[in-house]
Amino acid sequence: MLVYPAKQQTRLLTQNDVLPVPDLVADLRLTVADLFNWLKL
Repeated sequence: MLVYPAKQQTRLLTQNDVLPVPDLVADLRLTVADLFNWLKL
């Protein structure tokens, strides 16, 4: 998955990488695999 953080270089994330989240939900640890498994439902 390609991630485009504001004012930063594009990052390529793989299945086990944790997605970046806003400070508001900093305790949330969601991996790329978690996201795609959730979308399969």
